[in-house]
Amino acid sequence: METITTALYDERRKTVELSRDLKDSAEKHRGVYRAIRARNAADARKSMESHLRLAKTAQESEHAARARRNPRRRIPETVA
Repeated sequence: METITTALYDERRKTVELSRDLKDSAEKHRGVYRAIRARNAADARKSMESHLRLAKTAQESEHAARARRNPRRRIPETVA
């Protein structure tokens, strides 16, 4: 369990370091919290879905940027 926690922490740390929209993310979290606190399931769901879409897009952009900085070497195909 500690290994998984460490891996998740490391990945999240990298995301935060690369993130440019922490204010937007924090506001999305507040929106989810406010809707839950108000016991408004529909708004909570909409807020969370919006936040997850934003997070997914950001993560995809971060992974693409990382891939551009460190392209993986292609292993040549063997000729049979």
